[in-house]
Amino acid sequence: MRIAMIHTPLRGRGGAQRQILRLAIELQKVGNDVEIFTNAMDKESYPEFFRSVKVNVVPHPLTGKLPASLTPQIATPTVRQTPPKEAKKSRSLREWMRKMVGDQFYTSEVPSMLSLARKIPKGFDIIDNHNFPTEWAAFFAKKRLKVPVVWMCNEPPFWFFAPEHKKGLRKINWPLFELLDRVAVSYIDEIMVLSHVSAEYVRKAYDRTATIVRTGVDTELFHNASGEDLRRKHGLGDSFVLLFVGDSLYARRSDIIRVLYYLSKDFDNVRLILDVARQRQMLMKLAEKLGVRDKVLFLNSTSDQELAEVYAACDVFVYPASASPWG
Repeated sequence: MRIAMIHTPLRGRGGAQRQILRLAIELQKVGNDVEIFTNAMDKESYPEFFRSVKVNVVPHPLTGKLPASLTPQIATPTVRQTPPKEAKKSRSLREWMRKMVGDQFYTSEVPSMLSLARKIPKGFDIIDNHNFPTEWAAFFAKKRLKVPVVWMCNEPPFWFFAPEHKKGLRKINWPLFELLDRVAVSYIDEIMVLSHVSAEYVRKAYDRTATIVRTGVDTELFHNASGEDLRRKHGLGDSFVLLFVGDSLYARRSDIIRVLYYLSKDFDNVRLILDVARQRQMLMKLAEKLGVRDKVLFLNSTSDQELAEVYAACDVFVYPASASPWG
């Protein structure tokens, strides 16, 4: 079977990126012909996986055609880093308006998804799209190619669950995109999710039933890791080590620092490892404020082999989240 997989930009070492790459590899092992279509990729994020999968990069149609202040983030070669507050300059009204326009879905996600849909050639038997807003690309591609679509919906668009963010232009835009999204999803043949939490999100957003398919774990990778070298390298000794790993927007990382603070009042040997790329500066400042900075070790694993060693070096995995679909 020929399978076309669609994903948003493959940047960073997130769970969704790992999910589609590993799934593509496993599908190939059982005899399928798989290709991934995306708007951008960073080969250094998962080099061990990118070598095994064919990835077609379809640049955003506005790449290089607009001023930097107007170009959507998805159309830039690399992810923009937000400058620290002290380095920011006050924006003029014109610059602010350009940013507002550049960050809207009609200049970012809609053109990019339409472009992806147009570049998927004929000959595929099925489309498997991952992550919002790839359902829009799948919708356009299905209309053109006349093939079934399976959506791995890690979570529906956030606007269904974040009414507090409907400010400014969003009050006008979001209802339109909700309509576009519901129309696109009505053409999806099968929706898959990771958990009961995600299934409930899908039911509320689209009045659709989703099939729960858990993401698998490479048990051999983790069973072969010891963690002894990492504990020795960072002087963890006989400490009882907590671990958090992940880049999810739903995870409440600051809660982990507070947990460490309270535990440290009664236990001297408790340590915490945060293997994260997001919010590091904020978490460091919070740890310093609570007086536990010396008990927190910040890591950023660059391969699954490194990550397995981190897991093996710790005693308890902690994942505080209000309503995370990943779990």
